[in-house]
Amino acid sequence: MSTCARRFFFVALLILLHCRAIPFAFGAVSETEPNNQLSQPNLIQCGDTVLCANLPIGDFDHYRFLAPGGDTLYCRTFACGDDNTNTYIALFTDDCQCVAYDFSNSGPMYYSTVGYWVQESAYFRLRVMRGDQVYDADSTYSLCVSSRTPVAEDFDYCETARVVPSFPYWDEGDTYYKADNIGTPAPDVFYFFHQPVQSDVLLEVCSAFNARVQIIQYCMGGYLDDADEGCENGATLVSYDLPAGDYYVIVEGMTDMDFGEYTIEIAPYFPDCPAPRYLILFPVGGQPALDWLDAPFADYYVILQSPQADGPFEYLDISPISYYVDPTGFAADRRFYQVITVCAWSR
Repeated sequence: MSTCARRFFFVALLILLHCRAIPFAFGAVSETEPNNQLSQPNLIQCGDTVLCANLPIGDFDHYRFLAPGGDTLYCRTFACGDDNTNTYIALFTDDCQCVAYDFSNSGPMYYSTVGYWVQESAYFRLRVMRGDQVYDADSTYSLCVSSRTPVAEDFDYCETARVVPSFPYWDEGDTYYKADNIGTPAPDVFYFFHQPVQSDVLLEVCSAFNARVQIIQYCMGGYLDDADEGCENGATLVSYDLPAGDYYVIVEGMTDMDFGEYTIEIAPYFPDCPAPRYLILFPVGGQPALDWLDAPFADYYVILQSPQADGPFEYLDISPISYYVDPTGFAADRRFYQVITVCAWSR
């Protein structure tokens, strides 16, 4: 069995073991930063498994998803390998009211589990946090969000749009037998994505039928931009200087006789990740402390060290804030430091 095949088998086995309550298709997705605030969650779908997310001290990970009504929602953290991270989780409504939490390691080992009865279909937000503050402890986890009842997967209504979890994004779909929710008389398919910073965004739909692509700001309104010419009989749209925020994408035909299979690509042209500025070193409690100006849009910072001023530098630690104290002290082999800024779109 090849390395890729073994990895896929391992991923599928993890999902089946920890999400076996799901009778419908699963998806394996990645955690991306920044997601430290409830207001900046990763967008996932009920049924997805987030594999091997990183949770250093002081970090919070947040997720947002649509849960189907009339069923129990399950949120579970579990190991991504042989780690045993101490996690806490808290479930919030979309207006940030806490409705369930597990601070007592109800999952396997030190992991967490919550169950919550969802009366009506609604969006929820989930917070994953560390249950300890030990620097050398495990800091990775996987997360499964599931329900026995699948969310409608036709994605032909704005309220059940397909979530774009990360960029660049590519998908295959079709508009056969879909509803006509908005726009032309043709059937529609909706996508939902979060734009972390202002940038140009490419949307390209390739299709054999005469299609168009459109960006709107909210369900059934807030028209921004569209195109009906481009790839094959589809459409290529570049939306310039699209501000940070949430957006919906509509794929549809030009007439009620235009429908079929398509591919879609969504690719923002994010700016360069800014470098940290004015790095200074000073003692705090007998230990070396690094401080620098916070870089706009920063995800986190990678701390490097070397015994020589010209390197080579090696990985030491990461910091979610623009300040770091080296717990090893002023060791002879840790005198020189570098700091690299990491942004969600530069990883």
